[in-house]
Amino acid sequence: MQLHFSYTDPALSAFAVTSIILILNLLTLWILSGARRVHSRVAINSEDGALYNIPVSETDPPEVARYLRAHRNAEATIYPFLL
Repeated sequence: MQLHFSYTDPALSAFAVTSIILILNLLTLWILSGARRVHSRVAINSEDGALYNIPVSETDPPEVARYLRAHRNAEATIYPFLL
């Protein structure tokens, strides 16, 4: 049994468009978590705290943790879809 597909196949086009959107979602969550971390002015390791002269915390601020949870959830579902 041979599988035949073409680059003009609608299923392949739909998969490509969906994959691009999902990858952009991951990148957006990654950027937003970093931006929120900078905005919170809290470091989670002592080296960054000393370098930027900001307080150090053992845990992420709630708004940063929320973005990180969303990113982990997206990774858990998007990577298997892409494969």
